[in-house]
Amino acid sequence: MRYSGSPLPYSFSEDHQKSVVIVDMDKAGTTAVTKVPIGVGRGVRTLRGTFQELMSGPQITEPWVRVELTDLAVIPDAHRSLRRHFPHLVEIARVGRAQLPTVRLTADQLKVRRPDELARDFWAEINNSETTDEVASILDAAVAEAGRYEEGAA
Repeated sequence: MRYSGSPLPYSFSEDHQKSVVIVDMDKAGTTAVTKVPIGVGRGVRTLRGTFQELMSGPQITEPWVRVELTDLAVIPDAHRSLRRHFPHLVEIARVGRAQLPTVRLTADQLKVRRPDELARDFWAEINNSETTDEVASILDAAVAEAGRYEEGAA
């Protein structure tokens, strides 16, 4: 007995050649088993690497694509760029992050932290590195603008 499996790939773990098995049996009960590869239409493929490695590699246009980004930093607008290179991009997984221990704050600790500090900490955690002065300036301006918006809405 053999499980036939699905004729189409339903997850990215199925990026192998699909096939059917034909079993011929003669009158004497002798069997011959033949494995026949079958086409599945659009297959699946997982690609792993840094954003730069993937973008400088070959363009892949046929299968559904899952990308595993190994970059530690966030790549701005990565999805749009990768989709141009891989038109059937389905998923982006960030597998290169979480190198630094994550700090969990209690509700009481959050209440005493300034919004600009929280924004900087968030940026550092997401990018797995300290916040640069340039980024800190942008974050501070965004936090200040959000504060002005909230004051106007109140």
